[in-house]
Amino acid sequence: MGVDVASGRSRFRAARWVALAALAGTAFGAACHAPARQADFGSIDPSERSAAAAQAASERDRDAVPDLIVMLDSSDPASRMVAIAALERITGERLGYSATDARVERNAAVRRWVKYANDNGYLGTAREKGAVAPVPSRTDDEEG
Repeated sequence: MGVDVASGRSRFRAARWVALAALAGTAFGAACHAPARQADFGSIDPSERSAAAAQAASERDRDAVPDLIVMLDSSDPASRMVAIAALERITGERLGYSATDARVERNAAVRRWVKYANDNGYLGTAREKGAVAPVPSRTDDEEG
């Protein structure tokens, strides 16, 4: 009872083609049916807000700064990380903000960002367009 090497290779080739066809079909099907991710700061979907932040960073879009500042206060740490990276790319600054800091420290940094944006003209054009979202203010736990 010997092993038929030729038929073993044929089965291997056939299995490889089946796997490749399945992979291609899956990729093709996903590409045809997956909805395009929207880049939208106003979305309830964090991935769409993050896509908007990434787009703003790549375009160095100064008008997006107010929306990015609002994202710094997100409950989603990934959104906060994307926002500060975008702000740094656009402005060259971090202003002591860390997405992983406690809320009190993040709120203080957000206030620094609001002042910086005001002082450097980032809020003026956006306000004129009606694009400025509310920015977090002091919380009771910060007063003292």
